[in-house]
Amino acid sequence: PRLIDSIAFNCDTINIPGQNLSTKPNKTYSLKKEYVYDKIYDTVNATFYVGEGMNEYHFFQDWQKLMFDDRTGDLGWYNNYVGTMIIHQLSRLKKKNGGDDLSTNSSFKLIECYPKTVSPLRLGYSLSNQVQKVDVTFAFRTMTVVSENHEPADINLKSTNPLDKKFSIFRNLNVRGGFKLFGRRQLFNIDKF
Repeated sequence: PRLIDSIAFNCDTINIPGQNLSTKPNKTYSLKKEYVYDKIYDTVNATFYVGEGMNEYHFFQDWQKLMFDDRTGDLGWYNNYVGTMIIHQLSRLKKKNGGDDLSTNSSFKLIECYPKTVSPLRLGYSLSNQVQKVDVTFAFRTMTVVSENHEPADINLKSTNPLDKKFSIFRNLNVRGGFKLFGRRQLFNIDKF
């Protein structure tokens, strides 16, 4: 087996990254609104079991050497050290086509990913009966999500009428905003079925 496969297998925990929208306030005629200007992803924290040969620890140290050479102080080219990481969210159900493997609910593809931080390894007499672990923090540029059972929300924000945009994000909950009822404009209404 390849070293990268055994390292992926030795991943104990990993988080699915969150995201944050950066906003900037804009004040027009004493009306203050916040507008989105950027999307920022959180870093990904992962914990890996470290084997007897410490291959997992050395793998991430070597990866970071592609970014910064300790001997010369040279920085590596960005395209030479970034990679792609895919995180699979497994289901407790088995695959539909049979077999013993679990099915995948969602896959999160981290594009232009690299290990930003490799934690120090703890040593001590009291840790002799524990499996050694290394924490790695990954940074990445963007993420794509592939979900097996997810149906996208019906979010329609392309109307030219600003009142139609007001509550359209809640359309799956049968909440409507700014539609005409009996020729008059209703600002808010909850559909009753």
